Amino acid sequence: MTNMMIRQAELGLNEPGWVRGAASHMAQAVRARGIRHVLHFTPLDNLPGILGRGLIARSQLQDEAVLFPDQYRLDGRLDWISTSLSFPNYGLFFRKRCDLPSVQWAVLLLDPSILWRLDCLFVPGNAASSHYRHQEDSHFEGVDAFERLFEGECRWQNLDDSQPTDPQAEVLVRDHSPAQYIQAVAGRDDFDLEALGPSLRPHAAVMPHWFQKREDHYHRVGYVSSLENIQL
Repeated sequence: MTNMMIRQAELGLNEPGWVRGAASHMAQAVRARGIRHVLHFTPLDNLPGILGRGLIARSQLQDEAVLFPDQYRLDGRLDWISTSLSFPNYGLFFRKRCDLPSVQWAVLLLDPSILWRLDCLFVPGNAASSHYRHQEDSHFEGVDAFERLFEGECRWQNLDDSQPTDPQAEVLVRDHSPAQYIQAVAGRDDFDLEALGPSLRPHAAVMPHWFQKREDHYHRVGYVSSLENIQL
């Protein structure tokens, strides 16, 4: 395969016209909202494999020594990788850190181009909830599904356009997100990053922002009511 052919494959130029058109519309929607990052949190122990091979769906990792943050994956979509738009699912992230106090964590910042270059589902809330778990994948595909992430009467009026209304909203990526899409690795403090060792340390930086609450935390009703007195 020539360099030109490889480049065309990377850009999707060998895809049918309607596929390229759909990707173009999604790219426009993502850029219009100013989305800079897709986020995925993971134990530090998983980083060597992730930085080498990228993110891989659980269905392909059953026989490997991987620490899964979500032990049960109640949404049943084992062929999909769970990520968040613009900010981690901070409520879930906090609970996982409480459940596994001896585990050190990292937040991966992924390039938003995965939203149009990879096969994604856009779920406006917790994908494991009864409301979304049994719906067909087709309901969560395309630009219309993407835009539904930002709808809802409970949306805080000062929330940035890049943030989904529900902090539990998920972007599910099918099968594999290659390592080339990893923009950065965030650790909470220097202690976390020292655990990476010299070979991985250059890939990471201290970014405590990604380990905090989202800006609309105190403006949400119901979802955060049980977390009001918790310090993340």
